[in-house]
Amino acid sequence: MPKLDQILSHGNIIWTAFRRWLLAQILDAFLVGLLWLLGLWLLKIPLAPLWAVVVGIAAGAPFTGDHLRLPGKTRSYEEAKRNTSLSTPAAVTAGPAPGPEMTKGLDL
Repeated sequence: MPKLDQILSHGNIIWTAFRRWLLAQILDAFLVGLLWLLGLWLLKIPLAPLWAVVVGIAAGAPFTGDHLRLPGKTRSYEEAKRNTSLSTPAAVTAGPAPGPEMTKGLDL
């Protein structure tokens, strides 16, 4: 059985990694927003700061959404397989286009 100091040591490593990851995501979103602000300002787009903030926030959303959801209810692999139409484009789930061997006997 692990000792308490080992558990705390591993917890400290995990917490440090999470803080650094979160800081990197925030810095990335900030830099994306800053670059958008510069580009929109050079193009003389009205409300450039507002659009830059929106883009900066949206840039961080894909990275934080799944990780913030993990402690809550997550979909299992089997549930995801059953509901592929909800998460996969129709072209991927539909399979190949019907060829002559697939349409034999059908009035198409």
